[in-house]
Amino acid sequence: MMKTDKKIFYLGVALYLFIHNLTGIAYLHAETDSFNGDQEFSEIPAEVASSLDYMLQVLTRQRDSFDSFRVAHLLDFAASASGNGRNFRPNERDSGKGIYLRMDIEAPLERILNYAYNPSIPNYVVYPSVLRLCGWYAESDIISGKYELWNELGRLKKPLVLRGKEFEVNTPDSFSGAYYRYDNRRLVVLLRYKTGHALISASRMIDKSQVGKKAVIIDDLNWNYFYSGINGLNLRFIGGLDTYLYGSESVIVYYQTDDARPMTTISLFKWLKAGWAGLNVVQPGHIYEGSIRFAQGLKKVMESNMLPSPEAFARHIEYIRSLSVDERDAMIREYAHNFEHIAKDKKEMADQDFADIIANGGYAKVLNHEEREGVLILESLKNFVGKPSLINWKAAAARDAQKISMIRHVRRP
Repeated sequence: MMKTDKKIFYLGVALYLFIHNLTGIAYLHAETDSFNGDQEFSEIPAEVASSLDYMLQVLTRQRDSFDSFRVAHLLDFAASASGNGRNFRPNERDSGKGIYLRMDIEAPLERILNYAYNPSIPNYVVYPSVLRLCGWYAESDIISGKYELWNELGRLKKPLVLRGKEFEVNTPDSFSGAYYRYDNRRLVVLLRYKTGHALISASRMIDKSQVGKKAVIIDDLNWNYFYSGINGLNLRFIGGLDTYLYGSESVIVYYQTDDARPMTTISLFKWLKAGWAGLNVVQPGHIYEGSIRFAQGLKKVMESNMLPSPEAFARHIEYIRSLSVDERDAMIREYAHNFEHIAKDKKEMADQDFADIIANGGYAKVLNHEEREGVLILESLKNFVGKPSLINWKAAAARDAQKISMIRHVRRP
């Protein structure tokens, strides 16, 4: 074996062993202790696994018609299961090991659809714990203007099937501090079932992600994250390695089992493969921890009685997008200085490169146009739902009240 090959081999083994041994650490804060030790897991029932296979097959076979009978067992399972689902383990797929998570949200399906599948509101508003940025590509049915899913519930006579392509940038994961940009294919099916309605969303990564970059969770509860823009992991000894997401698949069921009751059950099936040099180091506990964050962020936003109407939120987003360069820069400078204040004493920020980036409000210099818009929309969300924002929105609203009121809801491609 050549010296270079040996170096690659041993570094790969070291990475695997290092992260494998972190399996019991990554999810201590997410009630995932059942993945430690000798916990026994139940297999997902065979008929439910068949429904999952079917959804992921239809995702790639775009000419196939949708057969709602093939997902009946999946919907029955989502309705009848209890607890948080961590005692179930789906079969491993080409996209990696998988988990199942279940959570009830005190919000009707119509409300979730009006935010999560609204072309005028980016998805990271609904999933702020796990998504930094996201967006639909032009060919996607979701932004075609033909359908508003929340308005289809009352007149739905047969399953409505929509397809799309999207990009996502995740928030930092909790064990390596990495974030990635990647593209997904997504299939969305809205259908009536028994006395309720359900939306089933299936997704698959199109190719491996861009190389992972270093980041830090500053305050997960309040959705404060640091993104360095530097390739690598935020881990000692192996921080310089280039890592990738190699594969990801998910099937999510949003099911309001009884239209007379404003409760939506979320059932998430998720598979993930990621690592370095083709080596998958992801364990089910890592996926479950991230899925808990996904569900908790969604729950916080959708159950908030302070969240403005979708129309009002869309107007606020239009206001942010209408800001002049000088106005936006002023807000980002304020954000950067306040971010430095909450982040500088975190032990994870002791890296000199990180300290240099945020010093004297310097974080503003590393954020591009897309990221600045994401910051302003996220800080708006925090302000709306009662979390501390790093921008003084009261001052901004007082200054631009007339401008905000004049902005009309306009669908953006």
